[in-house]
Amino acid sequence: MFEAGKPKRWRGNRPSIRSGWTLANFVNQGGEEWEVYTLPARDGSGWLNIKLVACGLVPVKANYWIAWFQVEERFADSDDFVKLQTQRPELFRHVQKMVGDRDA
Repeated sequence: MFEAGKPKRWRGNRPSIRSGWTLANFVNQGGEEWEVYTLPARDGSGWLNIKLVACGLVPVKANYWIAWFQVEERFADSDDFVKLQTQRPELFRHVQKMVGDRDA
């Protein structure tokens, strides 16, 4: 039951391993545990799809979908890219280091 004044919490949804996603990393950030999944673009374009999944209940947002363009070494502009940077900057920095972003 909903309690007034208590923030809602969410749990992440893991992607299907059968569809090609790989568990690339596990992050404990600020007391929250996250799994980082990756899926290279099937067309060989150089895009790497990244899904961050909260393992437990977290406030605000429990799944982030972002993409890294390996050819130009940059992230795709998206709502989740902006939200990840603003809502969980330390988690974002971990992903930057994971993909080799020079701005990390």
